[in-house]
Amino acid sequence: MKKKDHFLWTRLLILIAVLVLEANSFSQEMYALTADSNKGRQSIPSRELFSQYLAQLEQRFNVVFSYESGLLDNVSVPDALRNFQADEIDPYVREIQRASKYQVDKVGLGYYVITPRQDKPLMPLLQRIAGLSNSNRTEEKIQLEMLSLREISALQQTVQVKGRVVAAETNEPLPGVTVLEKGTTNGTITNANGEYSITLARADAVLVFSYVGYKTEEIAVSGKTVINLSMVEDIKKLEEIVVIGYGTQRKTDLTGAVATVSEQSLKNTISTSIDQALQGKAAGVQVFQNSGQPGGGVSIRIRGAGSINSGSEPLYVIDGVQVSAQAQGTAVGFDWAGGGNGQTAVSALSTLNPADIVSVEILKDASASAIYGSRGANGVVIITTKRGKAGESKVNYEAYYGWQTLPKRMDVMNLREYASYQNELADLGLITRRQEFQDLSILGNGTDWQDAVFRTAPVQSHQISVSGGNERTTYALSGGYFAQDGIVIGSNFDRYSARLNLENQAKDWIKVGSNFMVSRTNERITLNDSDDGVITATLLQAPDIPLKFPDGSWGGPVTTQFGVTNPVAMALDRDLNVTRTRALGSAYSDVTFLKHFTLHSQFSTDIQFINNYAFQPTYQYGLIVNTQNQSRRNYSQSFYWSLNNYLTYQQVFAEKHDVTLMLAQEAQESNWEGIEGVRKNFVSNDVQELNAGEATTATNGGYKGSNALASYFARAMYSFAGKYMLTATFRADGSSNFGPNKRWGYFPSVSVAWRISNENFMQNLQFVSNLKLRLGYGEVGNQAIPGYAYGSALRTAPSGIGNGFLLTNLPNPDVQWESTTDKNLGIDLALFQNRIDMTLEIYKRNTDNMLLRMPLPNYMGGGSWMGIEAPFVNLGKMENKGWELSLTTHNLTGRFSWITSLSLSHNANKVLSLGEEGAAIYRNVQWFNTVTKTAVGKPLGQFYGYVVDGIFVDYDDIVNSPKQRDKIDAWAGVFPGDIKFRNIDQTSTADWIIGSDTLHNVQVIDDLDRTYIGNPYPKFSYGMGNEFRWNNFDLSIFIQGTYGNDIYNFTRRSTEGMRNLYGNQLKTVNNRVRFELIDPEGSLTDPKNVRVINPETSMPRAINTDPNENTRVSSRYVEDGSYLRIKNISFGYTFPSALISKIKANQLRIYMNIQNALTFTKYTGFDPEIGSYNQDPLLTGVDNGRYPMPRIVSVGLTLGF
Repeated sequence: MKKKDHFLWTRLLILIAVLVLEANSFSQEMYALTADSNKGRQSIPSRELFSQYLAQLEQRFNVVFSYESGLLDNVSVPDALRNFQADEIDPYVREIQRASKYQVDKVGLGYYVITPRQDKPLMPLLQRIAGLSNSNRTEEKIQLEMLSLREISALQQTVQVKGRVVAAETNEPLPGVTVLEKGTTNGTITNANGEYSITLARADAVLVFSYVGYKTEEIAVSGKTVINLSMVEDIKKLEEIVVIGYGTQRKTDLTGAVATVSEQSLKNTISTSIDQALQGKAAGVQVFQNSGQPGGGVSIRIRGAGSINSGSEPLYVIDGVQVSAQAQGTAVGFDWAGGGNGQTAVSALSTLNPADIVSVEILKDASASAIYGSRGANGVVIITTKRGKAGESKVNYEAYYGWQTLPKRMDVMNLREYASYQNELADLGLITRRQEFQDLSILGNGTDWQDAVFRTAPVQSHQISVSGGNERTTYALSGGYFAQDGIVIGSNFDRYSARLNLENQAKDWIKVGSNFMVSRTNERITLNDSDDGVITATLLQAPDIPLKFPDGSWGGPVTTQFGVTNPVAMALDRDLNVTRTRALGSAYSDVTFLKHFTLHSQFSTDIQFINNYAFQPTYQYGLIVNTQNQSRRNYSQSFYWSLNNYLTYQQVFAEKHDVTLMLAQEAQESNWEGIEGVRKNFVSNDVQELNAGEATTATNGGYKGSNALASYFARAMYSFAGKYMLTATFRADGSSNFGPNKRWGYFPSVSVAWRISNENFMQNLQFVSNLKLRLGYGEVGNQAIPGYAYGSALRTAPSGIGNGFLLTNLPNPDVQWESTTDKNLGIDLALFQNRIDMTLEIYKRNTDNMLLRMPLPNYMGGGSWMGIEAPFVNLGKMENKGWELSLTTHNLTGRFSWITSLSLSHNANKVLSLGEEGAAIYRNVQWFNTVTKTAVGKPLGQFYGYVVDGIFVDYDDIVNSPKQRDKIDAWAGVFPGDIKFRNIDQTSTADWIIGSDTLHNVQVIDDLDRTYIGNPYPKFSYGMGNEFRWNNFDLSIFIQGTYGNDIYNFTRRSTEGMRNLYGNQLKTVNNRVRFELIDPEGSLTDPKNVRVINPETSMPRAINTDPNENTRVSSRYVEDGSYLRIKNISFGYTFPSALISKIKANQLRIYMNIQNALTFTKYTGFDPEIGSYNQDPLLTGVDNGRYPMPRIVSVGLTLGF
């Protein structure tokens, strides 16, 4: 009886142990079963590999399958699953367990763990004990009893372990990590904060941590109750998904040239707009900061300039909404008030909050961008914003505050040096001697105008976001505020933005969603990029002029009217405010039917309202007076919409043939209109509304326009056994910009790839992770001409009998698409489990039928301001060819990691034809100074002018050189100390009368001696980043630069020109020409009596009338524009979860960032990063008082709950 009781208690203990362990598993399964399913019935097509089959289940049912690395390598789909159909995920799970050798356990909402099927640890024990009563051998029963009690005792030693799992590289929490007790199905997953808690059956258990894309870790518990883990990225397992036109694709399956810029890479840069943040991040993508002004214009060239007059900016696609980057004329400028105009193009993307962006893909070749047809002629930048994920809601706050300073100052004269300079000019008889400059010892430094104009300016950003959802609905809501004061006084930019992204799996067969953004920006612009702008005036203003007079009025010249305008007063008094309100969004649906078909429909819209407020006040700055104030108001609005529908068919045949077909339609239309008005003679500068101006001075105008595009396109993608890939697209675009007979353009593309590393003969080369060869060809078009340019519009003109009408332009009904063909060869190579990842691209792009205006003679109005505009015609060809290299190396992994990324690119541009022999296109600066020439056989926008050949040292040097001026005279001709220009042409001759002598057939310096003197485009552009992480610390350093480009320093024409004798100059003019008299009793203005005593100088004599045109466009102002810039240094620390959990936070990172830290260059101006004037590719690299880029030192934090 006692023995039976003994065995009874033994069985009871076993039963309790079983119930305890199974209760834990049951509770987790009950939690997992809370997800409902209401899905339509359809089958999941079989894939070649089991892992691919599971991936498709994940996509369809919005679930996650986790399994150890290598578990499913080369495992095929079980036969029983190939045609299995179900409406929910649970039947699939049961069928997988029945038909395969794997156990599938649900460990959380939408999370499943796959492990090799094995008996549970208690089953052998139960089987052994179950046979005790049938045994007659007492000794064996006792041994089994003792064994059973020991095992039960071990099982009863349960222990609870908790901890937090983060990514080793970012220290950010990893939600959904599977935590399993090794050898069992007992497991859990981490929550949104990366935290987990698990009850283990034995104190000596081993925990297995697994997560998609990370290395699986096994950690012995060994009695510990807290186990925290930093998981290391498993480079080998990553299958990166990239966004392509109208869809997504695995990076390993790409056949075109596509570059990706990650969210983390973007976060390391402080920028007003996303286009600025792309600088140096992708090979073949050149980003030009056209202005350092907050919100200033940016130009992006993907593989060079793609057109001459029809725009070279890429197309931006923001969550499916197509956005143009052309931004010329967004601001009304300053020329209406007299003087220069400055940059009128502000950033088209500064209305978009960069903090909302999660990834950027850049389609570089036509085989990738041809799917966008005419709008993809210059490449495509696809921007994806943040989405919500199923699970616990996340609340994040990101902020930084920074201080901006001027990185470099110009070395201009202080008051003592300026006074000495003025005295020397007086000695030469050029100006009247000033008594206040007689004793230099009593003078101080004077007004430092650079200190007065440039300031330490704040910049700040705040972003709060909430995201989350469940298996059916996800959301992401964010709001942001950004404010940046410019380092030039009077300039600033601020932005308010909000975004809401929603997605709902309404039924198993239909998914709907929307992306919506609204923003409002306001920027105050100062006049720059002009010789009468704030920057140039800052350098020219004399140090003896006070900032303000004692009575509080603005300072200015008091002894001559030829002084310089007070730059501080100019910046603060002259108003130009641009306010933009933008709503951009889309709504879409995905309908899945007939097993393999998905119909995507999307409606997108982009609505903008732009208001320009400009005011020119009356003022008196010393002797510089303006007696007439005037105001200009410009209001414009635009409305863009598009509707696209594309049907996708995807299926795998015979486990090796992966086919995806797409057929699509798209319609889009843009409408815009605006009005403006100007009035003068306001009663007060304080009342600036138009109705306060004098009515008789009122002028007004308006405009309205539209264009439309209808498109049909198709794409086929085929992959055989993961080795051979083919992508072919065809698009037909019909544009309203062309006449009825030339309206449609057709754009095919095809690209193929061979993944050599998947061939059998490569299997023994274990160090080769990926080797793929790509070849692509594509055609795209360009329609960027004004609407109805093929016809002839009318404009009103006053006449003696009322308004009349004149032609605006000459018609050309045969004008047609500009076309571009692109050829690309690419090699992708990854070594040592992707520790080294390299991409090499070689390309050639030809543009034909370029859209240009036909040159008109003056008698047809071609040279007249109010003349008839020339018609657009198709003429000219252009070529871009080059190569790109991208390299990423994972130098160290683990607790201390080090990743290096490098991009290097070279592009060579050449104009092949401009229609007629000898045809050329010129661009001017400051009205009449021709700076660039575009001609056949040369790249776009080459600097064009005279070549400096030294300094005339004496009279004989002038006589024995080609004729530059009719006279040899100090005031009205060439004189010793003037610049000698090289005789390039050597065909122009003339007689030269010098006094009583006549020189016959003397060669002449004239327009024919102008030549190419510089190239604004670099031979190479590059970027390199290094990211270091150790425990909770992270450090990133990014450098960027160009090599081989030139800059035309037009500002030196003023600051070293010595034309305005009362203005300040750079100290370099102290090295100007010095004379000695051959006859001490002779005249200083006699050319035969003076000789230059420092002939090695390159600085000519000072003369206000500049009779020899020493300041003409020449090689004198061309400088090496190469530079290397430490663009960004970021150092951060992420707080341990145990510390921040006290405030209910799951993430807290603080950091310090230095932007534009150091620049190494030979360029003598403020900043070598000179872009294009108003995005014009023919006027690139000209520094005419450009607003410099600031150095920014900032501190910030990221806080998550």
